[in-house]
Amino acid sequence: MGSQELKVLSVRQPWASLLLSGEDWCENRSWSTNYRGPLWIHASSKIETGECELWGIDKSQLTTSAVLGCVELIDVIHIDELEDRLPELPEDITLDGEVGPDFIVGEYCWIVANPRPLKTPIAAKGKLNLWKLNVNDDQAKEFGEPERLIPEERYPLFCEEELQVEGRAEPVEFKLLPAQYMSVTYLADGESETISLDEDEAYVNGTARYQAACEKAWEILDEMAANNADDASTA
Repeated sequence: MGSQELKVLSVRQPWASLLLSGEDWCENRSWSTNYRGPLWIHASSKIETGECELWGIDKSQLTTSAVLGCVELIDVIHIDELEDRLPELPEDITLDGEVGPDFIVGEYCWIVANPRPLKTPIAAKGKLNLWKLNVNDDQAKEFGEPERLIPEERYPLFCEEELQVEGRAEPVEFKLLPAQYMSVTYLADGESETISLDEDEAYVNGTARYQAACEKAWEILDEMAANNADDASTA
């Protein structure tokens, strides 16, 4: 029986599984690499429970401490250059435009494509940075089809609301984000802002419409949390 050496990156859940489902194609890192090519995704032992709840993902279905499958590392782009560089990717690279852009938050964007989830994950202990794992050939040859992880009703969350700002109505659009949780676009002038999660300095010193948008966003998030709790209690 032959063996092979895998180039591996450890990623927390649910991001590891989202990379293998194709819904996330930007792995955010604080560091870059010159490596390009097959990249095996290892799910570390850590699960980001809040992110699972936010996106409606059942964390009990997530595998940890195992290599889940392989993607192709196409490019590594600093976030400041991403808008200009993404259109330069090869035409045969297909990236999920519905949710994928929502996961772009980090300094260096590792752009991956062509996810191939293993039918049987390979149990392994994770390591920092890029690392290597030697496996038998038969452990890394049976692949399944990528399956979407985020429920359809969360894919993605857009909702239009009407704010009351200093006695006038103003239409806005809210969008769910993975790290900032919510952004708002004021439809009258097209300006966008990231919503504060609580009454911090940004909220206290913000404009009247920003404060109104924060308060409405908090209502939406509270309703989502309540719905998640209801779903969990009836499951």
